[in-house]
This record gives sequence, C-alpha cells and structure tokens, in this order.
Amino acid sequence: TPRVLLDCDPGHDDAMAIIAAARYADLVGITTVSGNAPLERTTYNALVMRALLDLDVPVHAGSTQPLLGPVG
Repeated sequence: TPRVLLDCDPGHDDAMAIIAAARYADLVGITTVSGNAPLERTTYNALVMRALLDLDVPVHAGSTQPLLGPVG
C-alpha cells in the first residue's frame, strides 16, 4: 500500500481524491493550498472530509498563493 501525503485544494474533485486516498492508500496527511477557493475554505473542506471519514491524519494549510508565477 503506497504512503500518500495528499496536497490539494479540496472542492468536489479533491474531496473524491481524499476518499480514494483514505480507501486505497496509507494516507499520512493532507496539506491544502488555495485554488478555486481561498486557503481558509480549502482547509475547512479538508477538515470536514477528515471528520466525515473519521480519519486520524493531520491537516496543514499551505500557501495562500502560487510560489512562482502570477496570481489569477
């Protein structure tokens, strides 16, 4: 079973990725970034998914913007 640290911007698609990782991998943590929603919202969504799936993994917020390149 692969160990996975999932870096995502949870909306509908990444919520499904969290479900798949929790089911088919050894999910060791979730990190969030801003994407189609601000970092606060994507982190909240990851925390909701963790609670819904009763996962015992850490969730950490990452960057509010791209590290390279323009925003937008």
